[in-house]
Amino acid sequence: MLKLYVAYLSHQKDKGTSLQVDQVTLFQLAREAVGFRLFGLVDAVTFDWTYEVRWGPKDPVYGLAERSAGHLLFRLGQWLGSFDHARRDVASIPVTPEWVREHMPEARWPWE
Repeated sequence: MLKLYVAYLSHQKDKGTSLQVDQVTLFQLAREAVGFRLFGLVDAVTFDWTYEVRWGPKDPVYGLAERSAGHLLFRLGQWLGSFDHARRDVASIPVTPEWVREHMPEARWPWE
């Protein structure tokens, strides 16, 4: 299986900024992309009305139905986007805000 290395900036209040490098498979990256797009679509465009397409009762506290199109779309998006547990940490390299501004000028907060 094809393994890829993904690098991204991470900022934690207590540890500062670091460049994280993870090893993932191409399938995991594709699954994440589809999941986040699907979740974003459900959340931004169809969230309210998809929960009205239901085949079970609404929850009396939250007013949403677990047996509904919205719930199924939400669960599918969560499953597609839940690949973090399959990532393998390769490295965590501490970097300074100056390094971020020089090498990744498109990064904004908290490095401005």
